[in-house]
Amino acid sequence: MSDPLTRAVQTILWPFLKAEGFSKLTARKFAREKNGVFQQLWVDANGVAGKRSTYVILCANLPFGPIQGYMDPHGFRISNGRAWPMTTEELATASMQQVVAALSSNELEKLDAISDIDRMLVLLAKNPKTGWHAAYTDLFRKWREQDPTLLAVEAANREALKL
Repeated sequence: MSDPLTRAVQTILWPFLKAEGFSKLTARKFAREKNGVFQQLWVDANGVAGKRSTYVILCANLPFGPIQGYMDPHGFRISNGRAWPMTTEELATASMQQVVAALSSNELEKLDAISDIDRMLVLLAKNPKTGWHAAYTDLFRKWREQDPTLLAVEAANREALKL
């Protein structure tokens, strides 16, 4: 592990997440189930304008919906006002310590607050993109009725997230 970000994630963030019931999907992506909702956290490192930007993303996914990327509108970034600096060992370590502190103090609570199917549907109803509410409400109804297609989606999602 020569990458400072990966090293900091593995030595600082992963032990915290493991204690919180998350499983490891990749070196930078983690998942758990809470209240029947699938929660994900991943460290998104990418390059923009020649600079590396790192964000920590959290999202709550309905078991019968898509699990790749943000779950509209149930995803958010842990915000420190900018991207987390991770280019050196010292910066990566300090940033991951700040991420763990944020998760401990309020970010996991924010995630848990949207990790309930009924609550997620209420939030969708308040979203200006009202098509989402109708679509997910219909999917939820079919899922509760044990629709084989949606049960297969849930099983595939569980497998993909190692739940």
